[in-house]
Amino acid sequence: MNKWPQGSLDFYIEIFGFSYLVEVKRGLWQHGRVKKVSNMKKKIEEWGLGLPAFVFVCLLSMGIAAMAFSIPTIDLDGQVNMQKVVDQEKGQYLGHPSTVMLEDGKTIYCVYPRGHGKGALILKRSDDQGWNWSERLEVPESWATSLETPHIYRVIDPAGKKRLIVWSALYPARYAISEDDGATWSELKAAGEWGGIVAMASQIPMKEPGHYMAFFHDDGRFITSQNQMLRPAVFTLYTVESVDGGLTWDKPKKIYASSEMHLCEPGVIRSPDGKQIAMLLRENSRRKNSQIMFSNDEGRTWSNPRSLPPELNGDRHTPVYAPDGRLYVSFRDIQPTGQKSATSGDWVAWVGTYDDLLNGRPGQYRIRLKDNKNSWDCAYPAVTVLPTGDLLNITYGHWTEKEPAYILSVRFNLDTVDKLYPGSMPGNPEKDLAAIKAMVANRAVPMNWLFTGDSITHAIVHTLGERSYAEHFEERIRGEIWRPRDVVIKTGISGDTTDGILRDFDRRVAEFKPQVVSVMIGMNDARRGPNKKDEFRQNLTSLIKRIRDIGAIPVLNTLNMIQLEKVPVQAETEAYSDIVREIAQQQGVIVVDHWSWWKANCTTPEILNEWLNDPIHPNGLGHRHFAIEFFKRLDMYDEKSPTCQPVDPRRKK
Repeated sequence: MNKWPQGSLDFYIEIFGFSYLVEVKRGLWQHGRVKKVSNMKKKIEEWGLGLPAFVFVCLLSMGIAAMAFSIPTIDLDGQVNMQKVVDQEKGQYLGHPSTVMLEDGKTIYCVYPRGHGKGALILKRSDDQGWNWSERLEVPESWATSLETPHIYRVIDPAGKKRLIVWSALYPARYAISEDDGATWSELKAAGEWGGIVAMASQIPMKEPGHYMAFFHDDGRFITSQNQMLRPAVFTLYTVESVDGGLTWDKPKKIYASSEMHLCEPGVIRSPDGKQIAMLLRENSRRKNSQIMFSNDEGRTWSNPRSLPPELNGDRHTPVYAPDGRLYVSFRDIQPTGQKSATSGDWVAWVGTYDDLLNGRPGQYRIRLKDNKNSWDCAYPAVTVLPTGDLLNITYGHWTEKEPAYILSVRFNLDTVDKLYPGSMPGNPEKDLAAIKAMVANRAVPMNWLFTGDSITHAIVHTLGERSYAEHFEERIRGEIWRPRDVVIKTGISGDTTDGILRDFDRRVAEFKPQVVSVMIGMNDARRGPNKKDEFRQNLTSLIKRIRDIGAIPVLNTLNMIQLEKVPVQAETEAYSDIVREIAQQQGVIVVDHWSWWKANCTTPEILNEWLNDPIHPNGLGHRHFAIEFFKRLDMYDEKSPTCQPVDPRRKK
């Protein structure tokens, strides 16, 4: 009654917020709350709670639902060698930094308020890519009157004149200019008879030289001098433009307004080809996921907002491209009301591609940059891509217990993080299984299940009109478990090998954005003989990595037994099944071991013959046994279910 599935307790402690990433394996770095988790685990075991009771207690006491991400999260919190204090003042709150790097690739300016948004602006400079920082620089008198989070940008006018610009809003929006790369600055002056909140949260150059577009939001209180918030609250997104390199700015133009969604703090990024602009948005009502909008006409019109994946839920998204072309987004993790993740309230980052944003995919992996002790107030992050390829992340947060917020940098290269990512390092099948179970339990979010391989998965002709194992799975998941919005895709091709799947991976796997990918491959690889075993190992390992790279969980399947005396060319089939097990163990992948089960149960040639349509290919009965073993391994088996019967229930009559 009270027995826990292997490895599940730590997982459920993690997702219910008692710990963050407690499991220390494969080079993942340990978080400082392990002791607390150990105590919690001990208590749970002392109480004698089984899994259902524990989950119920958690939900009852917390009043929230646990959020399980479909991609891994890598924890950098304990890596003090990557961290450096930019500014800290005893007893004083320091927050909301913004940075800009000059063209020399060394000089970086950082501006931030002495207070929570409102407060005198502080300016610091680094001459060595952020390793060391100056004392606080002298700034104009008016900078002490700032009322809002500042932002600093590089601007260049049509004649090529370079400037730096620092913004400060609410009403009116004000800005200061430096024409000597930060040596001297102008006083803050009004951009016009308008204002806004977190202005300008983002700024991008347009295609015309000297033209810039900046983005911000307002809720009615600061856009004009009337200072009146509408009831119900309406959040409006605005753009302003400059055509003279930031010297003057036009009146704000509305992009989107809504009382249903409070969209704010836009973070913008161009597509890799420069033709499209994406805008990532905080949803401040906490009723929905964070949102995204797109423009294909240089910001003149925008698509309707749509939800970002839960992996990108949060505040103040700051997107940049890493040197290898991947998209990197730094932000504060905040989930909609009623939900919580293991990193809620922390400073995090997301790694994926622009195409992931465009297609709503979860991405490659997440990173917890720093544990925020205050659980909510942190991370209006600045991100600088350094010439070395490092990402210099700077933001504020409550990094020390009972101390005010201060400014911290975290520096690393994605290549370093990749080595800790389960796509390139061994995974954990029990964690994968727990993640699958968590996704299945969340009926609000549909899943894509993909089955690929060779003729065994293709399963045409040989089943003689009966269902394949993938089709049995579809009935089980979409009917009996009642997840009708799930999609089950089968892309097996007769005669295929691991080479073929890798060549056609985008078309046969990635295109469908699956959460789980089942792979049964090797029958045709085995025909190549013993000299191709190393190639098979390499291909299968590469396939696992590619599956994890698209944010999916791989499931490997060994092959079925064959009538070897009739097909001696398949003499290596059992050996290739051994390799599947070997790779599954090395890479930490769930494996459904059909070969071993068939060997244990096909005790006579007559039984084996009953399960095969020819010496190699299973018939409908053979596929039933595939499905049953698959259900058992994924903890979806129910002996009372028709799909879990070894023989079609209709034939029992």
